[in-house]
Amino acid sequence: MKDKKVIINILLIALIISIFTGCKSFDNDKPKVNIFNTTEAMDVAKSYLENISKGELTKANDLCIEELLNDNKVISTGTSKIVAYNVDQLIETSNSVYVVFNVLRSSNSEPKCDLDSFAINVGKIKEDYKITEVKAVNKQQIFVKDNGLRVIEDGGGDSKLIVNLSSMPKDVYPRENEVMLYKEPTPRDAFGTISLSYTGQKIAISTVKKDDVFISIGYLDESTPVQGSAEGQNSNEAGASEELQNLLEKPIAKKVVSVDILKDVKIQNFIFSQEEDDLIVEYAEKSGVKRIKLYKTEDGTLVKSGIDEMFPSNKYNVVLDGLDKNAIYINVSQVEGRKDIDNSILGTYKLDLESLEISKK
Repeated sequence: MKDKKVIINILLIALIISIFTGCKSFDNDKPKVNIFNTTEAMDVAKSYLENISKGELTKANDLCIEELLNDNKVISTGTSKIVAYNVDQLIETSNSVYVVFNVLRSSNSEPKCDLDSFAINVGKIKEDYKITEVKAVNKQQIFVKDNGLRVIEDGGGDSKLIVNLSSMPKDVYPRENEVMLYKEPTPRDAFGTISLSYTGQKIAISTVKKDDVFISIGYLDESTPVQGSAEGQNSNEAGASEELQNLLEKPIAKKVVSVDILKDVKIQNFIFSQEEDDLIVEYAEKSGVKRIKLYKTEDGTLVKSGIDEMFPSNKYNVVLDGLDKNAIYINVSQVEGRKDIDNSILGTYKLDLESLEISKK
């Protein structure tokens, strides 16, 4: 009887082992689901543009498949650098995603800026997300001609006059004054740094006189028709016609908001916040110290962010380090040659644009 029970127990153990083994084998035979993570893919596309904007082309190229790099004749940012970008839309396919960005580019050598549309395709290669395609088209290009700021849309065609240098405000109230009684003549010998917003409906404009800068924001009226060009004329007639046309042409800036006058500085960049409610002005003082100021785009008022109080300009550089929907990130570093600083203050901070709270990352 005992032998019979032993045999039955052995058979039961063998059966249980075979069941579990079979289940394990069945699980191993299941096809692995290759889930595509759109958020992770979008982060790769953002990292690509971020690295390019910082001039770190090697890091940007590491995010691409080899075939994409092999097809490039020149891998360089050229004369116009990327200063800001935001996500316009996502287009998902079965195993990849196109992340479409509004990209702002600016030139250091002349008053010129571009609004481009970048479509970056990110696919999953084995376990890694890689960029497989990058396409870009120009949406708007701003340039100076005959003392006028002009725009060309969609990469070509006739240009439109935004504003003439002579029609810029003659004098303004400096923002450093709490009581606005004193008006100061605006520096406007020539156009300086300019930058579009992500929608292309606003433009940050600077005019300069030596080391003084006047900052304003133009609101563009897209309904204004483009003036036709003169045909069938000789050069003298065409020149006279063009001069007359420039005088009669109606600017498409429906209003220009005066922002501020900054003295003894050089503008580095104009960057609009993601929601376009704030204008971030990056500039360098005559001493070389790098700083930022924030202004409301609606009326040009200075945003009392607390940056100058927390990080005095005689001790710290403050530069823009990134943007979120309702926040910006700044990097604080030591002014060269200063010894009496608090090293614990150095680093990256988040400035909430709604609450104006500053917190260290």
